[in-house]
Amino acid sequence: MQKFVDLLIIIPARKGSKGLINKNIKLLKKHPLISYSIEAAKRIKVINKIIHLSTDSIKILKISKKYYDFDNILRPKNISKNNSIDLDFLNHTLKLYNKKKIYFKNCLILRPTNPIRRIDTLNKVYNKFLISNADSLKSIYKTEKTPFKMWTLNKEQLLKNVCKLNNDEFFNYPRQILPLVFYQTGTIEIIKINFKKKLKNFSGNKIMGTILSKEESIDIDKSQDLLDADKILKNKKNYIFPKHK
Repeated sequence: MQKFVDLLIIIPARKGSKGLINKNIKLLKKHPLISYSIEAAKRIKVINKIIHLSTDSIKILKISKKYYDFDNILRPKNISKNNSIDLDFLNHTLKLYNKKKIYFKNCLILRPTNPIRRIDTLNKVYNKFLISNADSLKSIYKTEKTPFKMWTLNKEQLLKNVCKLNNDEFFNYPRQILPLVFYQTGTIEIIKINFKKKLKNFSGNKIMGTILSKEESIDIDKSQDLLDADKILKNKKNYIFPKHK
């Protein structure tokens, strides 16, 4: 018998990481980073949902089970490499549930390296996506450095600007009159599945953006980031904090 579920929540956490080793399970306020995404998944106000841990690590799975009763299999090694793309783990997860005849309307990605979230932000953004016609949603934060003044350098030492505007020499314009630019964070990502068995691309054509606070945009990539996140959580401000089962 087929089952149709409103929301699939994927927490992607492969064991390989070059910058901060084992960063998905580094401790923040005595809890592993991944537990913050698990708690967020548990607390989002969607009754008809399934929480899935996509990992290639037995160690990460064991640690995660202290916070939620995961029963899924490990992610294959061939889609858990440094150059593996997000579409790989998404379609692998869909395939696992398709075998059980379980299909999803939407998918929420909660990355462990973005542990600072407010439950009201999470629910507000999700409900905003539900009434939109977007194919996906990404959380974003304003960047101070504009890519309109950035270049690539080829073997002949010639420069090529990474962006394009109508004016040929927009890169000589004052920064103040160039378009505002945002970088994507891994705090919240939502994808419209529409009960498909497999997606051809991760984000679709219509990508919706939602601007988050500086605190909720923090990305753990080095030791200093953990210290910064620790300071943020000291202030509480209704941030999601993990609890054991």
